[in-house]
Amino acid sequence: MKLHKPEEDFSELFTDYIVFSYARICETNKVSGGVVVLIKTWLKDYVSQLFTTAREEAIWIKISLTNLGCEKDLIIGAVYIPPERSIFYNDKDVHCGIELVEAAVCDIKNKYPVSDVLVIGDFNARTGEIKDFILSEETDHVPELRAFYDFWSETIVDIDVRTNKDKIVNNFGKVLVHFCCGNDFVILNGRQPPDTTGDFTYISTTGVSTIDYEIINIGGLSRVKLFSVINNDISEHSPIRCEINIGSCCLETGCEFKPNFTRKYKWKHSNRQIYCDVFNGRDIGGKIDEIDLNIDNSILKLNCLLKEVGDRADLFVSNKTNKLNRDQP
Repeated sequence: MKLHKPEEDFSELFTDYIVFSYARICETNKVSGGVVVLIKTWLKDYVSQLFTTAREEAIWIKISLTNLGCEKDLIIGAVYIPPERSIFYNDKDVHCGIELVEAAVCDIKNKYPVSDVLVIGDFNARTGEIKDFILSEETDHVPELRAFYDFWSETIVDIDVRTNKDKIVNNFGKVLVHFCCGNDFVILNGRQPPDTTGDFTYISTTGVSTIDYEIINIGGLSRVKLFSVINNDISEHSPIRCEINIGSCCLETGCEFKPNFTRKYKWKHSNRQIYCDVFNGRDIGGKIDEIDLNIDNSILKLNCLLKEVGDRADLFVSNKTNKLNRDQP
């Protein structure tokens, strides 16, 4: 969310959320853009803010997924990059805010080397269909790149070429692509279903473009379940949505899963074959293999697994229909 109001207004509006915000003050001492991040209050014990000072181009949030039984934490950067020739750069040593994001990412990679990093926001960058990653054959003449590719080729699937309805490339777009290639990130727009066509993210009376992006480190690409651009008539910017697979559970905007949230299920004899098919499926089998020897992690992952199987087999019982049929097992 881009900020146009003083930050205290958002705390009053979103009482069920933890609010992280930064209001950029322009030369006339008025709010001139900024960023707001809203986190569901039930996640408060798993969320912390990084770089609380001197990072006005973005808000960086660390979600401690390892405390939920995952192998890696997730760090999310919500950014707003002012456009070219903005007064924002008058007192900066750079002329593109993406360079500031890159500096933050370098710090994060040094301090949290095993965390995945997702960056989302308005980059004011038009990337066309410029390639945002380095192909295998392009690394042969650079030993360092060759070693990098050989390492990652064993851990990730092939990266699909992205598409983009916006064919124009601007200076910030070139900087963003250079950032991706140099820091092992890829753009999700136009690459991850259901947005396989690279929908426009900005629609106004003066034209259309793609300037809002989500990018993720290559090692975290396999965790992305979906990416979509949501149509709306409220703003010229279309909301973009990403769903991240964190193992036995899924973390997404509006997700109602809670570590201590109890769901009730009722056996349905008519659904017994569906239950067996789901439980014996390849994806569930893979998740069973993920359960480790740590007792706390194992309990959490097993509960998440049984929840997923119960949901997919349509065995969930809502609180409004909680009467038990004693004739059924």
